[in-house]
Amino acid sequence: MTYEDERGEFVWRTVGGRRVKIYTGQSLEDAMSESGKFGKSSAKTSEAEKQKKIDSVKIDFSKDNTLPGLNKEDLKELGKESKPVLLKKSIIDRNLRQHPDVKREDYDRIIGQALYNSDERFGGRRHHNPDYMNFIKFGEERAALTLLELADMKKYYEIVHVFEPRNKSVARMKPKNK
Repeated sequence: MTYEDERGEFVWRTVGGRRVKIYTGQSLEDAMSESGKFGKSSAKTSEAEKQKKIDSVKIDFSKDNTLPGLNKEDLKELGKESKPVLLKKSIIDRNLRQHPDVKREDYDRIIGQALYNSDERFGGRRHHNPDYMNFIKFGEERAALTLLELADMKKYYEIVHVFEPRNKSVARMKPKNK
C-alpha cells in the first residue's frame, strides 16, 4: 500500500525489525540512512548501487517520471540533501521539440549515465542560477548531458534539459573563471 505526504508517495517496509519510510524513486539504502535507525552509512555510493540507479531509468513519455536520488558523494560535494529526481511531462515535450536529434530510445541512457555515473559537473551557464547544474558523462564523440535544477525549496530535484553535445562543445559551455 502506498501513502503520500508533503514530500511525495512512499511505502512502509520493515527492515531488521524497524519500520522505514521509502519514497518513490528512493533506494532502500538511502531510506535506511535517512531514517537514522541504522547507524552511519557509507559516504560513497557503491558501483552496484550506481548501476541499479542507471538500470531503473525507464522514461515514460506520456507522464511525469520520478527517478532515484543522486549519488551520496555528489550530494555531499554539492551540499544538498537527498531527494528524488523528477522529469516532468512538460519538460519531455519541450526537450523533444528542441532536440529532435535525441532519439526517444536514448533518453534512459543519457539521463542514467549523466546523473548516476557522471564524469563532470558544472553550473548552468545560461541560467545564471546557482541551483542549475550540468551533469555530464563523456562518450567517444558526444557527451550525455542532463541539466538539473537543485532547488532546496522544491520537493524534487527537477530535470530541465537532456541532450548530447559534442565533447568539444562541452568545454565552451563551462563558465569562464575570472
